Amino acid sequence: MKTKIGHLIFSMLFAGIAFSLFCITGTLRAEGTDITFATWGTPKHYSTFTVNKWLEMVKAEGKDKINIKYFPNGQLYKGKALAKALPRGAVDMGQVLRAHLMGTIKICRGGYLPFLLKDVKHATWFHNQPEISEILDKAYEAHNMKVIWAGLIAPAGILNSKRPLVKPKDFKGLRLSTSGPVMGKLVASFGGKAQFVDYAELYMALNRGTIDGAWMVPGSVIGRKIYEVQKYMTICNANFVQMLYAMNLNKWKSLSKDVQDILLRTGRKAEEMNVKIVEKYSQAYINKIKELGVNVYVLTPEERKVWMDIAIPTWHDWAKEMGPKGKRMIEIAESYQP
Repeated sequence: MKTKIGHLIFSMLFAGIAFSLFCITGTLRAEGTDITFATWGTPKHYSTFTVNKWLEMVKAEGKDKINIKYFPNGQLYKGKALAKALPRGAVDMGQVLRAHLMGTIKICRGGYLPFLLKDVKHATWFHNQPEISEILDKAYEAHNMKVIWAGLIAPAGILNSKRPLVKPKDFKGLRLSTSGPVMGKLVASFGGKAQFVDYAELYMALNRGTIDGAWMVPGSVIGRKIYEVQKYMTICNANFVQMLYAMNLNKWKSLSKDVQDILLRTGRKAEEMNVKIVEKYSQAYINKIKELGVNVYVLTPEERKVWMDIAIPTWHDWAKEMGPKGKRMIEIAESYQP
């Protein structure tokens, strides 16, 4: 009898503890939606500055509704690995270089067609066009991603360790890391040899001489100390790198409407902030690169046109592959009036 009573008391105590834990856990979950967010940008890059500001805005507006668990600077995944981890749900939200998606989402290449976009203002205008957003958003969602916000990271320049690149013939024989197949075709048409090296591995590849140079944005040249292993840089405004801050689509669909609205609203503010930051820091970074000993050359409009004329066939090749959507993206880009 005593044994039965003892079992009964134990069962009641266990049930009470279990109920209490359930209540506590339920309260904790009710306090906010947990979102795991990973980035891989360097701490001093201005994209990281924008990310930090966005996190502050989410915290202020989300209050107890959103709990972002932030893993910066490649703590979880680096570069291309993060672009692969996000769609499969290994992380809720992440920083994705759009160039890392171009192998699987070919329509993404539209904003990277060499010399299609003239400057940062043109690139910003292009990506903000509703028709462009609709085309790209559908493509991302088919890849199980929802883009919350995006930021340009200034025009990429071409670095190399051999000689200044002023004319297309100067590329002959150079092994250059490019941001995708379209840029690879351009390098090949100039007489160079294109190959892809992940950003996280570029310093080592350049230092060892595995490749002769790479297309890179000025901020990354400083943040990743590429100036230590490269002698020359050409600023040509060939294309404009875009960083996406995207969420796994399944995670996105699981969020309440008010949480979604907060993320999108603060994301739009971050995009506006990013444009001002790019304008402020781009030239400052180029000046710093010069101070660090790199020979920087800026193409004149006439020199840039020579490069562009060679690049134009790559636009049409891509548009033919993409069909009406690709053709339409080029038409929109060319309709820009500064």
